[in-house]
Amino acid sequence: MLVDVAEDRWAQAFLGSAPSDRYTEPALAPKEWWTGLDQLVKDVYFWAGGGEVLLDGIREVAEKIQSVHSSTVLEISPGSGHEEMIFDVLLGYDKSVSTRNMEDWLGARL
Repeated sequence: MLVDVAEDRWAQAFLGSAPSDRYTEPALAPKEWWTGLDQLVKDVYFWAGGGEVLLDGIREVAEKIQSVHSSTVLEISPGSGHEEMIFDVLLGYDKSVSTRNMEDWLGARL
């Protein structure tokens, strides 16, 4: 499948010859590994497009972190792609709901 080939290619470019670990593939980490994160960061925001190939991994990591860090938000935008917010800004598109939501979340914390 074309997606599998692309994933393998990007993984190789990212990892090189290093093996996957909890830092390079956070979905490998059990939820207990994230305990204490709330002592390092006050809030965590995850966003994913509803149809993107990374959705399952993003959801899995977000849910693990939510179980140990109560100030974790996971937003999934149906019909959106992984780079939606970047396209909004770089290509001058009208801001999507996702972009506005993230800006609002970030703006409230800066």
